[in-house]
Amino acid sequence: MLLTLGFVLGAIWLLFRLLRRAGRPKAAEDAFIRVLASAPLGAGRWLYVVSLGAKAFLVGATDSSLSLIHEVEDPELIDEMKLRAETAPEAGNRDFSTLLSGLLKPASKHRADDVKGIPGTEFLTRQRDRLKKF
Repeated sequence: MLLTLGFVLGAIWLLFRLLRRAGRPKAAEDAFIRVLASAPLGAGRWLYVVSLGAKAFLVGATDSSLSLIHEVEDPELIDEMKLRAETAPEAGNRDFSTLLSGLLKPASKHRADDVKGIPGTEFLTRQRDRLKKF
């Protein structure tokens, strides 16, 4: 019975690994087209600043369409956004398991820096601390 249980758990683990790799398509990096900034506007609505060579465009995106809103013409602003995009860590690349493990780690001094970009972590930290007091 233990051997069968081990086999089933191993098969589930392999299936999970396979599905996780297949679920994340690798986007090809392009030297000319880059997303410099993004901001959520609501459910399924985003603003993106996309650079194409020396030009940048403000693009609105929904679940069903893309719209060109404005062409950014200030070269200093474009250079600043490119520099910030190159030096900023990419928070969008974190998957659900990384976010969940970051939320479930015990509170420490370094943890506050790791999860600053995750909304709602302050509430969860307070709740965890409150539950520890009981």
